[in-house]
Amino acid sequence: IGTGFFKGTVSGINGRQFPKADEDTLDSIFSIQYSFVNIGSFLGTTFVSMIALAVSYRFAFLLCAIAMFVDVLWWIFGLRFIENDAGKLPFLVDNRTEKVETLDKDTAKEDSAPLTTIEKKRVAAILLCTLFSGIFWLLWYLVYLPVYYEFGPVEQGGLGWANWNIGSFQMPTAWFDSMNGLCCIVLGPVFAAVWAKMQKRPQGDISMFKKTALGIILLGLGIVAMVVAALMSGEGEKAVGIWIIVVVAVLMSVGEMIFSPLGNSFINKFAPKKLLGTLLGVWPLIIFFSGLAYGPLYNWLGNFRFVTAFGIVAAIIIGCGVILWALSGKLDELVVKDEK
Repeated sequence: IGTGFFKGTVSGINGRQFPKADEDTLDSIFSIQYSFVNIGSFLGTTFVSMIALAVSYRFAFLLCAIAMFVDVLWWIFGLRFIENDAGKLPFLVDNRTEKVETLDKDTAKEDSAPLTTIEKKRVAAILLCTLFSGIFWLLWYLVYLPVYYEFGPVEQGGLGWANWNIGSFQMPTAWFDSMNGLCCIVLGPVFAAVWAKMQKRPQGDISMFKKTALGIILLGLGIVAMVVAALMSGEGEKAVGIWIIVVVAVLMSVGEMIFSPLGNSFINKFAPKKLLGTLLGVWPLIIFFSGLAYGPLYNWLGNFRFVTAFGIVAAIIIGCGVILWALSGKLDELVVKDEK
C-alpha cells in the first residue's frame, strides 16, 4: 500500500518538474533519478544485511524505521523546492501550462471526456511496454535464484558452482544485489549523458521500444553467461571464478538501466493527463505478477538440466528482444506527437 501511494506519485511529480518544452530530456532526468533510488538499494544490501548478521534483524528493522521517519521529514522540508506546483493538484491539472490553484468545472468536464484516438493509441503503447516490463522483471528476478543456489557458495546454502572468494574473504551473497545497486548508481549519469547526446543527432534518439528490446537482449546475454559458466563447471564438478557473478550483475544492471528508468519517462511523455497516475501505478504493479511467477518457473525449470533449461530461456528472451526491435518501427506509430 505504501509503495502504491508513493512510487507512481513521485515519478509523476518528477516528470512535472520540467516545462513541456523539455520533455525530450525526461529520459536523462529519470536516469539520474534511478541513480538516487539505487543509493538506498546499495546501502541496504551492502550494510543493513551486515548489521542484521552482526547485531540482529530487530536492530536492522529499527534502523530502517528511523530512516523512513527521517525520509518523511526530508520530504516535508523539500516540498518548498518543487517546481510548477507539481503534485499540489491531481495530475489531470497540468501546472506547467498555467498557474492553477483549484479544480474548476472545465477540469471536471475534461476528466469525463472520452479519450481521443491518439490518446487511445498512446495508452495501448504504454500498456504494451508495461507487458514487456513484466516479462523483463520475471526473468530478471529468476536470475537471482541460480546465482544464489547453483552458483552460491556452499557455506551460504548454495551448490558451489562458483567461487565467491576474493583472496581469503568470501563475498556475502547479498553483495550480488550490491553490485546491481552500485552499477545503477554509476550508470545513471552515464546513460543520462548518452540519451542527451543521442537527442541531438539529426535522426534523434532511438525509440522506447528499441530501448526495451535492447534491455531484454542484455538480460538474455546475462543468462547465456550463466549457461557458459555452468558448462565450464560441469554443472558442479568444479567451481568457476567469481567473474561469472560480476558479468551477470553488470549485464543485468546495464539492461535494467537502458529499460527501467525510461518507462516512467515514457509514461510521463505520452499518458493522457487523467490517466497519468493510474498508468504510473500499473507500471510497478506488473512487478507483483512477475514476483508471483518467477519462483514457480524456477522450480519447473529444475526438472531439466540447467544448461538445457536456461539455454532455452536465454534463446527465448533474446528472440523476444530481436522481434521487438524489428517491430519497433510499426509500434512507434502509436506514439506520434500530434493529433492528425
